[in-house]
Amino acid sequence: MNPLQSMKKKIAPLGIYNLDGALLLAELQAYAGELSALAAAWEELKREIFLPTAQSYGLSLREELCGPRREYLDAAARREMLARRFAVTQEDCRREDVERALRACGLEGSLQERPGQALYFNCLNTLDEFRTADEARAAAEEFLPAHLTVEFDMRASTWDVMDAWDQDFDTVDAKDLAWQGIDETGMEE
Repeated sequence: MNPLQSMKKKIAPLGIYNLDGALLLAELQAYAGELSALAAAWEELKREIFLPTAQSYGLSLREELCGPRREYLDAAARREMLARRFAVTQEDCRREDVERALRACGLEGSLQERPGQALYFNCLNTLDEFRTADEARAAAEEFLPAHLTVEFDMRASTWDVMDAWDQDFDTVDAKDLAWQGIDETGMEE
């Protein structure tokens, strides 16, 4: 029921107003217009206040809390990154926790521990639009343990990818490519 109908229904039982009068109708229409605007603002606020339903300023305000706005991503991707980012706590110190935190800043890959050395992070995909590998590293270092050094590998080649090429060593070696060449061209026939 719209606000005008609601007001008419509520004042009709009083019997003291002429509901057919133009002056009363004009006054009720003015109130209804403002109440409709307030109702729309209330519905928008209810939508934006919760992360799973936020679509505009609810996402932007949350992004300002933890980094740059990502308005170039669609709302679903922004919500996912924010949900992951807000799920990171100071208690998250296992390898799986750090990988989850890296996904929160827009990097997907695998983190390997090398005892006595550094952590090795092989970035396979970026969910965010980083202009350079240094930007991606800076975003990752927000979540990585400060006391550990991390070696970043931004190439897309992994053992699983190489296994999928289904070629033996001699075939791959005959192409005489460096790692960069493999990453750029792939190993398809």
